[in-house]
Amino acid sequence: MLNTDVPLYIDSFAITKDRSELAIRCHDSIISYFQTLLDAVRVGDNKKIRYLIYDRLVEPREIHLGVAIKARTGVGLGRIQGGQIVEALANSQALKSGVIHDIQELELHIEGIGPDKISDLVANIIKGQLAILKMYVNNMR
Repeated sequence: MLNTDVPLYIDSFAITKDRSELAIRCHDSIISYFQTLLDAVRVGDNKKIRYLIYDRLVEPREIHLGVAIKARTGVGLGRIQGGQIVEALANSQALKSGVIHDIQELELHIEGIGPDKISDLVANIIKGQLAILKMYVNNMR
């Protein structure tokens, strides 16, 4: 068991460029999540926004990626940054066009959101795909 985080991040841009079956499923999950979030922001569905942002996007404890000094102590997105994401989406070109293409733009527009927090966000979105991969690897042993 790891006692510290590994200072690596999940790169959502790299996922978009990878043509493996796993990467395609992960990319589809990311796009689906953000499209759902964008739609909720557009119609002002605060209950769905709360579920998609505040209740789900904490640092995933089982992945151990990032820069927390002690494993399992990272906070992921706090309430303020969650609100900033909603505000950034509400003011984004994506809201006007109706289509999410790339989440890396979030780190350009929100102070304090960089590769570590984008990685946490993506890890939560693709956690199901990663669990399937882990089961597959374990079955190969």
